[in-house]
Amino acid sequence: MLWSEQLRRHSLFFLNPRTAETFDYPGGNRVVYPRGPGYSMEPLAVRGSWMEVRFVQGMCGEMPPDTLGQAWIRYLDPRGRPLVWYHTRGC
Repeated sequence: MLWSEQLRRHSLFFLNPRTAETFDYPGGNRVVYPRGPGYSMEPLAVRGSWMEVRFVQGMCGEMPPDTLGQAWIRYLDPRGRPLVWYHTRGC
């Protein structure tokens, strides 16, 4: 199974949130979304190494999560390695 396919099925988190960037479209203008404790990203669409995500506050069954916004992120590096992670055993 490819990481690029597996990552599309889970709520995601940045591997390195301090250096992570968000964009209005792939390769477009940078945009800022609040990220802090309790955030996650829900995959919406994929275009190459880019993924459109919805930022939400509230995890692990908290219903309904608060939507913080949508943006595009690079979810794979140039070698195809993930720049995001997910809880493999659930929350």
